[in-house]
Amino acid sequence: MTEPDVMIKLSDKIVFIEVKYLSSNEIKTGEEFAKYLIPDVEKEKLVESGHYELFRNWAFASKLSYGNDFILINLAPKKLFSSKSQSKLIQFENSLKSTKGKFVKLTWEEILEKVNNKEYDMWFKNYLNKKLDAIR
Repeated sequence: MTEPDVMIKLSDKIVFIEVKYLSSNEIKTGEEFAKYLIPDVEKEKLVESGHYELFRNWAFASKLSYGNDFILINLAPKKLFSSKSQSKLIQFENSLKSTKGKFVKLTWEEILEKVNNKEYDMWFKNYLNKKLDAIR
């Protein structure tokens, strides 16, 4: 089974969030994918991408949504989406063919930018900025 870091049930969709702070997305190859295969994925591209952890969450969200809309958000430092693994992540995205599911990459930096542009207490902004410094 899988364990998303955050799961939110909205009235019209389910949202799964896979959170990465200091680690990267789990990569595997081979047989592991078979037990989670669902319709609406290109199996060969998916397995080649190696994004086993993200796919487990995708498959779980797909099943748990019972045919309704769902979103899988990969929340991570910007460098995770622009590193050497970027091509494999794009391959993973391209393997997903669901009309009900959406995959979203969201960076900690994007969240921090939104927080810094709002009226939050300075201690909170400072705390988040220090946390982000650890992953830069």
